[in-house]
Amino acid sequence: RYDKVSGYNKTVRPIAPDTATDLRFNWNAPVALDPHNNNGVYYGSQFVHYSANRGDDWEILSPDLTTNDPEKQKQNASGGLTIDATGAENHTTILAIAPSPVDANVIWVGTDDGNVQVTQDKGDNWTNVAAKLPGLPAGSWIPQIKASTYNAGEAWVIANDYRRNNWSAYAYHTTDYGQTWTRIADDSQVFGYTLSILQDPIEPNLVFLGTENGLYVSFDKAQTWNKWTHGYPSASTMDLALQEREHDLAIGTFGRAFYVLDDIRPLRAFAAGGYDATKAKDLVVFDVADAYQMTYRQPAGMRFPGDNLFEGQNKYFGSANVKFYVRDDAAKPEATEDKGKKKRKKKDEEEAKPEPKKLPARISMTVLNQAGDTIRTTSGKVEKGQINTIAWDLRRRNPYPVEGGGGFGRFGGFGGGGDRGPREQTAGSALPGEYKVVLEYGDITETTSVTVHNDPRLEESLSDLRAKQAFEDEVLQATQKFAEITQKVRDADEIIGKVEAQMKGLEKDEAKELKEALETVKEAFNPARKVTIGLPRNRGQRAVNERFSTASTYLGQARRYASSRLTSPGANERQLLTNGKQMMEEAVIIVNEFFANDWPKFKEVYDNTDFSYFKDLSDPIKN
Repeated sequence: RYDKVSGYNKTVRPIAPDTATDLRFNWNAPVALDPHNNNGVYYGSQFVHYSANRGDDWEILSPDLTTNDPEKQKQNASGGLTIDATGAENHTTILAIAPSPVDANVIWVGTDDGNVQVTQDKGDNWTNVAAKLPGLPAGSWIPQIKASTYNAGEAWVIANDYRRNNWSAYAYHTTDYGQTWTRIADDSQVFGYTLSILQDPIEPNLVFLGTENGLYVSFDKAQTWNKWTHGYPSASTMDLALQEREHDLAIGTFGRAFYVLDDIRPLRAFAAGGYDATKAKDLVVFDVADAYQMTYRQPAGMRFPGDNLFEGQNKYFGSANVKFYVRDDAAKPEATEDKGKKKRKKKDEEEAKPEPKKLPARISMTVLNQAGDTIRTTSGKVEKGQINTIAWDLRRRNPYPVEGGGGFGRFGGFGGGGDRGPREQTAGSALPGEYKVVLEYGDITETTSVTVHNDPRLEESLSDLRAKQAFEDEVLQATQKFAEITQKVRDADEIIGKVEAQMKGLEKDEAKELKEALETVKEAFNPARKVTIGLPRNRGQRAVNERFSTASTYLGQARRYASSRLTSPGANERQLLTNGKQMMEEAVIIVNEFFANDWPKFKEVYDNTDFSYFKDLSDPIKN
């Protein structure tokens, strides 16, 4: 027993009840936690051992549940092989212990020599039901048993016999404590001998099966199997476990590490509604897992591991992942009459046949709050015929977006691609609460919802979060205004640069007046440039950029300071915002003065110089 916090460990392996008994532990001796006692644990040798106090004390709940065949216990006479110092080369041992989560008295046991034992009175009496398993060779291994979470008499059994060169698949199901069994997997249904099985504890029709050659999933309680190939290899699938809180399927392989199938609720929907019936819809949107605003830290260890440290792929963090399914509209038609009859009808049917629906390659998503306000919009690619994911990053769209000017095409002249409208710019994190999610795919609309929570490790009040958001909106509004100012300056800077470039090809006396006007406007432009976008650096010079002391510096700092707080904005944040607004007001005066006085003079000279276009920037900016 190991304490993860302190590192303290204690040896708790059961010991033999007397000197005449040798315990036989398998190399992979089974351990099972008691679902009815947090401190209870089962451990297997040839007996079932049980401790009610985490291994401090043990009792034996069974007789020898193996065949106890002495011919299979001759490690010392195995033809000259040297047995290992661990003493782990044992046969006739217990491989699997499965206590029922429904009934504390029911325990299932599987052995490495073919026995399947069950007790209904917590070990007072045991019944070997192995002989009732149809088609299973005697002496096969029983590496895994899963007791049902639904019924006390129900269990799932995995068996394999590949050690004797029998590569067939064996898996079984019982509902009557093993009195009768149904073989649920054979070579006609799956490829590879079986290794693991798991029935979903929420949707009984959903069952997973691991084989030597991959993972299989059933949507009809193991009547039919489908191989799972989405991001998972044809690997030896040794064990399956469900992380119930996250609805994730954890998969342990031999030689290919761990895999996690994130959020299996879409598969539950297929199993609950009927796989084929669910697939018949053009668009299916599944329940969305609760989303959490998360904070992250640098992991311990090397900062830049390079190729020295392997790290697995994580799911997209800090997001609400909306899963959806789009029907493959190129599916095969239903079987009808014989080919000859079908051919005779082809001409008439072609005229009456409707044109196939053309669906787009992307899907759009809109997130709304309880008041119906649009919080975020995004879009994603669609892979037809499989489960897709579109993620909301838990941020809200900027209520004060910044216009991005792209040249001055509407005035003709200096080149450029005209005006660009605002893109979907994000602001801070969305507040915790319930949100409506609308997916639109062509003319199809589906709606679902998602609940957003704070990071559960942090203590943040909703009133503080609202105050932070209100402050952030004030900063964003000021940022939008300052962006309007700086864009106007950038436009002028671009024009001056292009005019200067055009002048380089002229003779010394050509456009003399324009050259003088250009030098004059450049000198007059410096104050406006300094308070908005910063003065240009000399080539090769690493001086501090002048834009460091503009309004945007203070506005950006105000936003960063506020976002890093767990409480509502304080004096530091508000002073930064005040400074930013003050500098912006000063910038407006300087910029307006330049465009009112100096820019028109430059434009007039330019217009008289037979160059083709100019942009009128004389309209003042209002405070």
